[in-house]
Amino acid sequence: MTSSLPLAVPWSPSKATWRSSSGINRSSGMQSPSLRFPIEGYLWSQTLLGRCCHSPEGIVLTMNETYRTILGLRAIREFQDRPLAREDLDAVLEAARWTGSAKNLQNWAVIIVRDRDQIERVAACGNGTGPLLAAPVTLVLVQEPGAYELDTGRMSQNIMLAADSLGMATCPITLHQDGDAARVLGLPPGWRCRYAIALGYPHPTARPKNFGGRKPIEEITHHESFDQ
Repeated sequence: MTSSLPLAVPWSPSKATWRSSSGINRSSGMQSPSLRFPIEGYLWSQTLLGRCCHSPEGIVLTMNETYRTILGLRAIREFQDRPLAREDLDAVLEAARWTGSAKNLQNWAVIIVRDRDQIERVAACGNGTGPLLAAPVTLVLVQEPGAYELDTGRMSQNIMLAADSLGMATCPITLHQDGDAARVLGLPPGWRCRYAIALGYPHPTARPKNFGGRKPIEEITHHESFDQ
């Protein structure tokens, strides 16, 4: 079933005006859903571009829940100080398990870290890892030798979308010193862990760090070759 809420894409992005969650109008060439943050909880409520982008003409798309979740996903860095319920964690891990992979090799693993000292050791393996310290759970994505990073990226997006749809929040983190991370986590030789995800329930006042839009589709797409 689809929703009647419209998504209006500005006909002239350079003249589009969008309203941020604070209600401030900003002139921008970027297209952005306007996300209304409730006082409590994290379930995003998209008012969508049709209500915050002013343009004489536009393309109207019909939204469904999956599409709204994709467009509404944002990285969150502030979490509630409470444990993650086992059933919520299991649901996220099940979404990760069903990620597709090249030749269905599934040559990956997820290390679930709850111990605060261990989370600190993992966080020390990267830059800008504060969200790991703020969240109750760190999920470290591990690759077998020869695994494709594209598959790891697919898994991370599954994790983040599933968490968002179930009322949780996530923030993807790069572990820049992946050799150190491998030692901290006791990985077998040749295995890598370059990415982690902070997972928890969002703090009621949480906001994306850089709340904004996206480049217009004309700026990021090319047809047949890059110069077209």
